[in-house]
Amino acid sequence: MVATLHVRCPVMHRLDPTPWNLASLAVRALPVGLAIAACGPAIAVGPDTDSATDSATDSATDSDPSNPSGPSNPNPSDPSDPSDPTAPPQCGPSIPCESGYDCIGGICQPYCLDEGCCGGMCDGYCSYDSDCPSGEGCGDVGLCELVFQPVECRSPGLGAITTIPVGAEVLSLAFLGGEPAAPRELVVGVIGGAMVVDSAGPSRVLETPLGADGIDVATGDLDGDGDDDVMVAMSDAFLLPVYADGDGFLSGTAISAVTADIALGDLDGDGLADVAGMFDVGSPSVELAILRGEGGGGFAAPYLHGTSSMILDFALGPIEGGQDDLFALDEFAISIWNHGPLDGTADRQVWGSGGAEGSIAIADVDADGQRDIVRALAYGGGTLLRYYLASANFWPGVPVFIDGEYDTVDVGDFDGDGLPDVYLAGAAAGFVVVRTGGPATADCVSYVFDGIATRVHAVGDFTGDGIADVARAVGIDVVIHAVP
Repeated sequence: MVATLHVRCPVMHRLDPTPWNLASLAVRALPVGLAIAACGPAIAVGPDTDSATDSATDSATDSDPSNPSGPSNPNPSDPSDPSDPTAPPQCGPSIPCESGYDCIGGICQPYCLDEGCCGGMCDGYCSYDSDCPSGEGCGDVGLCELVFQPVECRSPGLGAITTIPVGAEVLSLAFLGGEPAAPRELVVGVIGGAMVVDSAGPSRVLETPLGADGIDVATGDLDGDGDDDVMVAMSDAFLLPVYADGDGFLSGTAISAVTADIALGDLDGDGLADVAGMFDVGSPSVELAILRGEGGGGFAAPYLHGTSSMILDFALGPIEGGQDDLFALDEFAISIWNHGPLDGTADRQVWGSGGAEGSIAIADVDADGQRDIVRALAYGGGTLLRYYLASANFWPGVPVFIDGEYDTVDVGDFDGDGLPDVYLAGAAAGFVVVRTGGPATADCVSYVFDGIATRVHAVGDFTGDGIADVARAVGIDVVIHAVP
């Protein structure tokens, strides 16, 4: 039986840079005219891989019966022939399908939703995990199937070890880097600015614009000196670099940019951290963009990295080696940019990985030396956790079902066994820790119901014992959790 790889057609859009205030950058102009790549035809996936490849690569040839631009159509019964009055409606980037149908190969074809039958198809068919009922996932052949549900762990998940009062509402958290098995400092973005706290001393307030809030913080080496610096996304439409200077921090020149979610990583391999963020560029939704670090406190203009639809989350980390890669989860797919250049064009896309609110993290879950994608989607009263393994070209692994909706995921070795465990949080009060019992294997799950609902967190070794801790924002305090 031949299956079909369904590819959704995104709506192409063009960047309007007029709302941007880039005067302070004094660098090259923002690239314009970026558009999301158009969808190709449906690709047959079956035992005859050569013919599947040929049909994908030769779809524009004159002999292709689905190509209306050719000189002739040798197969008049082909449903994609526009001359056939009984042919189904055609579609494209500017011609969307009606509800219940997807644009597949330029033709509106029925697409089944989890509410029941639609477009002539019934429950059980799926393109995304969220098409299936709670407790099921979308299998390899496009059918919903039951998924693995781990047992509860005998030991508790994480225990609260200390509460750090910061005196203002906590908006964001990020750990600074450091030596292995050494205590890590924690950067805290708050109403009115940002500060640094650690387990041995008092808070150090960072110099930020008066009256601006630290809506997000990120850490990385901005100047190439080997020490982690800080980037603060301010509520007054600026990014503020803060450089580690001996035992203190020195604020740099602010960058005009409107963003609420940032991360730092060396995406082009020059030894300087670049800024990845979800930027407000005046379009209906935020856009993923990169500011390349140029040294000396300078950054290039934001360069858009287009995804297939509205972006949900992104993450940075090296698949292997030291240079970081960029991963982005949108409504339909995970896009991957490998080792630069920062040209905006994704190197690969993992389709069928979206479908609901969720997030991603990067970790070597199968202990093969390559980092994999950990994805969590929350829908229908549950959370579906999947590992996309680099060794399998990021093919989706066996899904794991977690009771309760948790749309925020992070990773860290919480038990010291050398394998990354999974931390989940969301709108529900409490959090979840999924223990990894073996390579890419969910051993058991700990549900912690402490009455606190927060997505603001950071994972790092705060105590210096070599085991990851979790810092959570709780009002005007930061609560540190560790393995009891």
